[in-house]
Amino acid sequence: MKRFGAINGVNTRFEERLITGIRVGEEELTSFLGADNMLMAKAVDSTVTETEVVVHTLPGVAIALNDERISGETAIKVQLKDGFNSFTITASLREKTGTVFLNVERLPAGLYEESTRPVYHFTPYRHQMNDPNGLVYDEEAGLYHLFFQCNRPFASGVDARTRTTGWGHAVSGNLIKWEEQPMALTPDPLGAAWSGSGVVDRDNTSGLFDESVPPGSRLVVFYANVYGDETYGMAKISMAYSKDAGQTWIKYADNPVVKNTANRYGAGLRDPKVIRYENPKLEGGWCWLMVTCGDTYLFASRDLINWKVQGGTVCDVNGKSVECECPDLFRLPVDGNPEKEKWILTCGGVSYLVGELLVNDSGCVEFIAETVPVVNLNGIADQISGIKAPEIYATQTFYNDPAGRRVSMSWIRDPYQDWRDKVWNSAQSIPLVNTLRTVGDTVTLCRYPAEEVDSARKELIFYLRDAEIGPGSTNPLESVHSDCFDLYAVITPGNARNIELAARSGGPDPSEAELKLCYSVPENKLYVVKKGDGWQGVYEPEVHTGADGKLRIRLMLDKICYDVFGNDGEAAVQGILYTMSGADGLTLRADGSAKVDLLEVWSMEGN
Repeated sequence: MKRFGAINGVNTRFEERLITGIRVGEEELTSFLGADNMLMAKAVDSTVTETEVVVHTLPGVAIALNDERISGETAIKVQLKDGFNSFTITASLREKTGTVFLNVERLPAGLYEESTRPVYHFTPYRHQMNDPNGLVYDEEAGLYHLFFQCNRPFASGVDARTRTTGWGHAVSGNLIKWEEQPMALTPDPLGAAWSGSGVVDRDNTSGLFDESVPPGSRLVVFYANVYGDETYGMAKISMAYSKDAGQTWIKYADNPVVKNTANRYGAGLRDPKVIRYENPKLEGGWCWLMVTCGDTYLFASRDLINWKVQGGTVCDVNGKSVECECPDLFRLPVDGNPEKEKWILTCGGVSYLVGELLVNDSGCVEFIAETVPVVNLNGIADQISGIKAPEIYATQTFYNDPAGRRVSMSWIRDPYQDWRDKVWNSAQSIPLVNTLRTVGDTVTLCRYPAEEVDSARKELIFYLRDAEIGPGSTNPLESVHSDCFDLYAVITPGNARNIELAARSGGPDPSEAELKLCYSVPENKLYVVKKGDGWQGVYEPEVHTGADGKLRIRLMLDKICYDVFGNDGEAAVQGILYTMSGADGLTLRADGSAKVDLLEVWSMEGN
């Protein structure tokens, strides 16, 4: 992963301002950020303890740096401490005044060399991160864009109530090797930039692009402005667009595009997910469709700017309003059959509803649920004090995947900012392909690593075929020690009732391991027992052996991140494991005679 120098955002030039430019060190800064154009930033190496600041102004302008009078075009030495250093620069000329908040971040020593830094899961260079946002693929540049919620201690001049919640940004050509970019969106007078989504406006339905921007690079993102000016509600939906393949972002001049005056759609209106929906009953056979959370609403548009609510709130099969965060809406074939498709409404990755999307007699788009919310996985981690949830959250899928897959990423929640040499909080999951499979009589949403994850495999460090295990047998994985691996196993249970696979194990007994998988044959359950520091508990997803009677398990460890998949995605468990023991062993055992059809372990590399 790579961290670039400046926080980026609205690319507004210095023209017609008292302050016409600022030089920090050797680099001239030429654009303001935020809707009020008051924020700039520049990152420097950990070895830099001071730098020069030169302020360029119109003739006759009086300038002050942190309330101390300075002269324009004169180099001023400023001291830099570790982290963000904020400088308030004010300018005045007769009745006109202006303020710039200059942020210079001094990066920590040893960045990306931390022993705890995951290798093939994305982590921010520093600071806090949460929801993935705006997942979109630019086919012209051949890049996936991952935006994410983040809080960083910069000064923006915006009401402190909004804090610094904005959109971080990273890009990748293969969904594994990510390069972190400057921030894409920062707070403005409408509020903080909370979660949202992205689309490609290929046909320029918004009218925001010209022929200089290739169709596949016409990127538009939607987000919630929260707090700030509440004329249009505490939470309202805004948009931004990029004309340079996502390098800089222009906030739409007439934001918000979904006004929530008097909180008519609820104070929790946020997390807009926008898709293109095709139906011959619609004008032109299609529309843009937005699903929002809190009380879940659908909005439709033909130009991404003017949105119309589509009736009341979305309900489940029993008529109960669906309340969720970070919704997503997509269509998938059942068991790979394109003639049998269902629409899926996901709620933060914690639950989902199966149903149909149609145009009703009133001409409005409506989601008709066929289920109540299906909970993917029991929880072991506090979401809110006393409310348990899985360790992953805010799951979102990519718009415009080139292979036509439904690829998702999730926020892996993290109880610690600082742990050993760790200087960031949270990780993003590896990319998972979503499919619908019939398990028993139930249509089930399954998730399994995208094939790109295999590209992170470095070396096959263990391989075994057609071996028997059972009571009294030695641990076949005794020679394997790793804290960054990808293990895949195919096992025929035979007469075994329980099969145990453990990581972070220091001895022959898997019960002492900090991460243990126990498959109960009679119960068809894969118990995932998590110990170590931080959140502890037991996940209990159902997993059925395949039609061939075999159990398939994939266990991945990436320093502090772990991933478990049963039966090719019927079960998907992901989280963060802080080891107390430092053990790096693996163990496999069964309480009856079982056959290991295949067992392979790969070392991993990534960013």
